[in-house]
This record gives sequence, C-alpha cells and structure tokens, in this order.
Amino acid sequence: MVNMEAIKPNKAHKPSPAKQMKVIKQNLKHIKATIKAGTLQEQKASTSLLVAEVTAQVKEATFKYSTEYVLDKQQYHFTAYASFARKAKAKLLSDIQELQGELNKPVTNENRCVLILNNLLESNLHTIKVQNYMDQWKNTTTIKVKQKDLLVK
Repeated sequence: MVNMEAIKPNKAHKPSPAKQMKVIKQNLKHIKATIKAGTLQEQKASTSLLVAEVTAQVKEATFKYSTEYVLDKQQYHFTAYASFARKAKAKLLSDIQELQGELNKPVTNENRCVLILNNLLESNLHTIKVQNYMDQWKNTTTIKVKQKDLLVK
C-alpha cells in the first residue's frame, strides 16, 4: 500500500512580509551596484532577468502595515488604508516596469535607471508614504487604542 501523504508535493513555506521586502530591496541594490560599476552593458541580460524576477516578487509580495483602531466594530478606515496600499503597490510595479523598459532600450540612460532605483529604495518601496498616511489617524475618544497589522496583497 502506498502512503499518499508522502507523494503529495510539499507546499513551499511563504516568507514573511519583512523577508519579502528585504529580498526585493537586495535585488534592487544589486541592480544599482551593477549600473554604478559601469558593467551594465556586459551584464544587461542578467540584469534584465533580475528586474523581471523583482517584478514577479512584487506581484506575489504581501505588504505589512501597522495601524490603530478603537472598537472592533469600527474599522471602516481599514478599507481606505488597504486601497491606498494597493495603489502604492501598483506604483511600485509601474516604477519597476519603467526601469525594465529603460534597461531594454538600445542605449540605456543609466542616470534615469539610478534615479528610479534611488526613488524606490529611499521610499522603502513606496511604503513610507502609506504608513505616514495611516499614522495620521487620531483617536478622538477616551477609549484605549488597539494596534493591528494590516496585510495587503
């Protein structure tokens, strides 16, 4: 008799949102280092492949934000937060695709590529703006504030 549990493929463990962000940022830093070193023309194919990998990683990534609320019944603002976070993720994908387009040109504008990468890295992949937006919420009651992690796919 065959054990069916042994035949089933193992589902890969999905890394935490923080780990996903770290890997994406490391890949972007590697691309930036390649451009800054002046070896982009020699490594154009591998760099383009790495950008495509980053695009896939971002599409699969879950972004984690910390937010506050007062009552379990009143979490309506989370819908707006999630929408704003999805918009930031779309902007991130757009910027990465712009980088891919710039790298695929016959004559690559390396300064433009570095500018895009700096923007992504300095804004922590567009998450700083979203977290600042969430931090604007103020408790206007005397009820104790609770913390909650908002995961956006």
